[in-house]
Amino acid sequence: MKGSVRRNLKSGTFYARVDAGRRPDGRRRQIRLKAQTRKEIDALVAATITEIMRGTNLDPNKITVTELLDLWLEDRRARIEYRTFADYRSKIHHYLKPSIGHLLVSKLTTPHIQDALDTWKRGERFDSKVGGRRNKTLNAPLTILSMAMRYARAKGLCNSNPVELVDRLPNRTPEPPEADADHAATVLGALQGTSLFEAIWTAFNCGFRRGELLALRRRDLDLKNGCFRVREALMFRDGRRDVKAPKTNLGQRTIPLSPYLLNLLQAYLVEQTARLRLFGIVADGQTPLFDNGMGVHWHPDAFGKAYSKAVRKAGLTPLRLGGSRHGFASITRGHVDPLVVKEMMGHESLSTTSKYGRASFEAKRDAAIRVSEELERRLRNGSQE
Repeated sequence: MKGSVRRNLKSGTFYARVDAGRRPDGRRRQIRLKAQTRKEIDALVAATITEIMRGTNLDPNKITVTELLDLWLEDRRARIEYRTFADYRSKIHHYLKPSIGHLLVSKLTTPHIQDALDTWKRGERFDSKVGGRRNKTLNAPLTILSMAMRYARAKGLCNSNPVELVDRLPNRTPEPPEADADHAATVLGALQGTSLFEAIWTAFNCGFRRGELLALRRRDLDLKNGCFRVREALMFRDGRRDVKAPKTNLGQRTIPLSPYLLNLLQAYLVEQTARLRLFGIVADGQTPLFDNGMGVHWHPDAFGKAYSKAVRKAGLTPLRLGGSRHGFASITRGHVDPLVVKEMMGHESLSTTSKYGRASFEAKRDAAIRVSEELERRLRNGSQE
């Protein structure tokens, strides 16, 4: 949504046209404005765009599904995570707009949406991967449309939500297998000697999310007290690196290190300092702890691909990077207080009994040591076979 401003040189009056989307017949809809000064016209354009985005200038009998989705998405932009926003935008672009975007919101019916769903099922994947579209993927646009229709009802643009009566597809996508201690040790054994070993060991040992792991800086590693201080998570917005608060309120946390991991990271810091010096880079507290080899943060997707490539090269059963968190939970299950595991992983809740109290620093250290010892034992056993 945008506006253009011009000035009549004879009268000095400013004129503006604000693009308000398209009519059902495809023609552009514009709002024309006039003011005596540039300041006034700029304020008028901004106010008009704001009113359009709020839906107050839209005729309920003329707004299309495409216009509604644009309004709803813009309304949600500041209230949701960027990756969620980007996912919504992608689903809207690939699924909803091509199939039902031309329809009037007031005329949208359940059969329209059901026909669209049937069309999506017959389509090919957009990521060029082999196989058909998963049911979970096909249901996602329906969820987005349902939220947009509830927004439309609140704005008085429709009287019902036809998405509620659509027969959704059953979600039968199997959950990824958890990484047990044997699998984790096998993966770590294959990564020994590579640039990923210390990072993946840390992920298994501490239960980090990928964004939290890659956001760690050297300052976040407290060698004196033997712990990590998790402060932020890494993400990329439109190709630009950005950091944000961890996913949950308990995401900012302190994670103790086992003696083995502490020694491993001490040696790693020496190696990293020497490596970066070859490129004329002086490592300091702001330097990413697990850099991409050139002293800057990994892109999360690039890190995941490098990890997957290393695992495949070793001929191992594929294990997604998120499996390191499953591995942490699996190894600690039955051995460590669930409250301790919950706090180390930064979860808001794990079970009813784990919602009360706080875990001590010593209990967290015991958990880190237990996981490290189990991984070390499995790794030694694997190397002896």
